[in-house]
Amino acid sequence: MGHQCGVTKFREMQWKPIYKPPEEKKTLYPMREVQRRLVYILKRSNKNGQGLIKVEEIEAKGYHMKEHDIIKKTKFKFFNCVANLERYEEVVSRSWREPLVGIPMYVLWSKLKILKPILKKLSRPLAHVHQNIAKARIDPEKAQFDLIMVIMNNHRIEEVMKCTENVIRWNELEEDMLKHKAKIDWLRLGDGNNSYFHASIKSNQNAKSVRVLYMEDGTNMITQEEIENEVLDYYGKLMGKRVNNLQYIDIEAMRDEAQLNMEQREYLVRPVNELEICKALIDINDQKSFGLDGFGSRFLKANWNTIKDDAITAIMEFFGKERLYKAFNYTVVTLIPKSDDSKYIKDHRPIYVCTITYKIISKVLTAQLGMVLRSIIGQCYATFVPGKQIQNQILLAYEIIKGYARKRDPHMYTPT
Repeated sequence: MGHQCGVTKFREMQWKPIYKPPEEKKTLYPMREVQRRLVYILKRSNKNGQGLIKVEEIEAKGYHMKEHDIIKKTKFKFFNCVANLERYEEVVSRSWREPLVGIPMYVLWSKLKILKPILKKLSRPLAHVHQNIAKARIDPEKAQFDLIMVIMNNHRIEEVMKCTENVIRWNELEEDMLKHKAKIDWLRLGDGNNSYFHASIKSNQNAKSVRVLYMEDGTNMITQEEIENEVLDYYGKLMGKRVNNLQYIDIEAMRDEAQLNMEQREYLVRPVNELEICKALIDINDQKSFGLDGFGSRFLKANWNTIKDDAITAIMEFFGKERLYKAFNYTVVTLIPKSDDSKYIKDHRPIYVCTITYKIISKVLTAQLGMVLRSIIGQCYATFVPGKQIQNQILLAYEIIKGYARKRDPHMYTPT
């Protein structure tokens, strides 16, 4: 009985799996490239002459996994559309009323931490929003068909209206979630821009991933450890190092410049009231990025009546004791490329993502300083000052340079 290779018509093939299914081993990562080498041995039967194919050898060569290819566990993120789900207010209120003992900031952080798995379970339908929309669109068709069979039936008319409202609701949830992910403010909800949102989300995800960096000498870095060391070294040089002995401040030189009066000093050290905290929260856009805790300003606004006491007490504790709980002080730094051809670390722009409590405290401090900055900032400064615009200084500089060409002009500017 002879052996032949390269047969194109197979009757039977026996093979063994080259990897375990995901449900058996959750830590297994998919291979990008699998090379299979099959050696077929054709055994001709003496009875009917039909060939039987058996796989004697199967070899799999896995793709070399890089550190950035590892699938990481997704973190909790509170999307704004979760606040529109059923039983949302009931779930949040029940969880938040559980008593905890500790300092106000610790209590606030602990309650947010306890609420994460509860909201994650509540928002599970949003993970399959496309399937839910497809299913919801089938129900109106069936309800309308039943209505045709029995015209002017009030019960079936209400069923059609209910199914239609359900489709609209799921479409709005999907669009709201995509809008939050894409962070596009100039498109309004309700005009069906879901495909554009998907494209924007994909573009943002590609922009946030740093897969390769180059050093000044042209050496490329592809591993996660090398990229992290380069980023830390670069920004460490910009920030400087800690110095144990600082030079004293010349008090006499400081007194020669503009100073705050006693009324302004008392304004800066006065206790913060509830109205300032509420105003700072309102000024924060609902579409801002999530902090390390996964909550945005929309969560506080939607549940302000429930969590107001704990939030205000925790923020007032910071201004009273001048201490910030360590968990709220963490900041996520994201590097965004300035152009499509960003190769070096200097070609990336850092964006700092803070927790919502940190943002409220910063807003309150910024509002307080904004009331007194005009007294100590010179009139020549025109950038980042309320009421002034940098283009005014550009026009003024143009007129001054133009005046130099005029001879015998008594109003010509002369530098001193």
